[in-house]
Amino acid sequence: MVANRFINSEFSTIFIQMLKSINSPTLKTWICSIIGQLVRFATVINDDIADSELIDTLVEVLKDESHKVW
Repeated sequence: MVANRFINSEFSTIFIQMLKSINSPTLKTWICSIIGQLVRFATVINDDIADSELIDTLVEVLKDESHKVW
């Protein structure tokens, strides 16, 4: 229930903006991990979140070979 509220709130938009603007590979990896956990445990994801750049941004960050993903 908590994951539903966080992933369907403005936090997901803030996390996307942070991923695009931050240069630190460690921080990017940590934010990706948080978003991944929220998506994993959310039982309901609104259409506007599903249609947003969330998944594309995650994939783009994970493709970057300059840092290690846990």
